[in-house]
Amino acid sequence: MHSQLRCQTILTCLLSLIIGALSAGQTVADEPTATSQVPSPLQKWLGPREWRRDTKGPVLRLGNQGEFDDTRVLGPCVAEPDDTYHLWYASRKKPPFVNKYFALNTAIWSGPTAVVEEGRQRLSVSAVTPLGNGTMTVIRRTDCPPKDLLIHFHGAPAILDTAYRKSELDVVLAVVNFPGLSSAYSKPFATDSALFEKILTRAEPPAAEAPAKAASPWRRIYVSSFSAGYGAVRQILKTPEYFHQIDGVAAADSIYAGLQQEVPHRRVSESNMRDFLRFASLAVNREKVFVLSHSAQPTSYASTTETADFLLRSLNIPRMPDNRVQTEHLSQTSGASRGQLRVQGFAGVSGQDHMQHLHNIDLLWTQLRLAD
Repeated sequence: MHSQLRCQTILTCLLSLIIGALSAGQTVADEPTATSQVPSPLQKWLGPREWRRDTKGPVLRLGNQGEFDDTRVLGPCVAEPDDTYHLWYASRKKPPFVNKYFALNTAIWSGPTAVVEEGRQRLSVSAVTPLGNGTMTVIRRTDCPPKDLLIHFHGAPAILDTAYRKSELDVVLAVVNFPGLSSAYSKPFATDSALFEKILTRAEPPAAEAPAKAASPWRRIYVSSFSAGYGAVRQILKTPEYFHQIDGVAAADSIYAGLQQEVPHRRVSESNMRDFLRFASLAVNREKVFVLSHSAQPTSYASTTETADFLLRSLNIPRMPDNRVQTEHLSQTSGASRGQLRVQGFAGVSGQDHMQHLHNIDLLWTQLRLAD
C-alpha cells in the first residue's frame, strides 16, 4: 500500500512539473483558465476513465518457485510511454532472504487489453515476462479459447502478432526469445529439462477459465522457429516425452547444422539432423506435420537449403520447380511434399530476404492445418 502511494505521489509530482514546464512562457494576456491550463496530450488522463476487465484472472501472476516474485507482488504503478504499458511493482520471494527489502521490477505489455480487428478477432496479449534469461509473451483469442498451442522461437512479438492475425489460426501463440544465436536457444533447454513444460504451463488459460480437473488443456502442440530459434526446437526434440507431445513443426528459414569434418566435401552433420529426420519421417507417414521454408542464402555451416536437401535425399523425395507463392518480397522457386511433410524453397541470398520468412511465417503456420 505504501509503495502504491509513493508511486502515485511521484506521478503527481511529475505531472505537475510537466504541466509547469509546458505552461512556462505564457504571458499575463494569455493566462490559462482552469480548464485550459492542462496540455491536450495530458487531458485524457485527468478526466473520467472507463475501465473494462479483459480477463477473469490476474494480469500479473506470481513468479515460478525460486524466482524473485514467487511469494508476493504489490504496489503496482502503470505508465504508457509509447505503444506499450509499463507496470512497476514490488515483490518478495520465499525465505531465506538475502536482505529485508522488496525487489523492484518492471513488467511490459505490448497491449494488455483485448483488441477487435475487422470485427472478427478479439485478442489478448499478455505481459512480456522473464523465462530464464529470455522472455515469453502469450497471444490468445478471448471469445473462444483455443485448445491448440503454437510455441514460436525467435522473433519480435509485434511481427508475430501480425502474422497470428493474418493466419487466423485457432491456437494460443506463445512467443519465446533468448538473447543470442542458436546456442542461446538450445542451452536453456539442455540445462533445464523442465523448461518446455514450464512454457506449456505458462501458456495455459487463467485458472478461472481453465476446464475443471483437466490434466492438460492442450489438444495439439506445435512448435515453430525462425533463424536461430531452431536451436530450441532441436534440443526439445531430443527429449522423447516432448518429441511425442509435439504434433507439428514449422521452420521458417531456420534449420541449420554443422558439417561433417571427416569428409573432403561439404556434407551435413547427420547427428545434428537426427531428430529432425525422425520427425520428417513421421510426417511422411501422416503421424506428424512438418513444414519448412528456406532461402538461398549461403552460410559457412550447413545452410537451410542444404539441411532441406538432406531431409529430402534421406527420404527419397524429389524436389520440383514450384512458383505458387509469389509476394512482393518472397518468390518461391521449388517445392517438395509427401504425406504431411512440405518443403518450400525461395529465391534470395541477402539478410533482408532471410527476414521475409519471419514476416510471412503465417504462410507456414496455416499449413499446420494439414492434420485437421
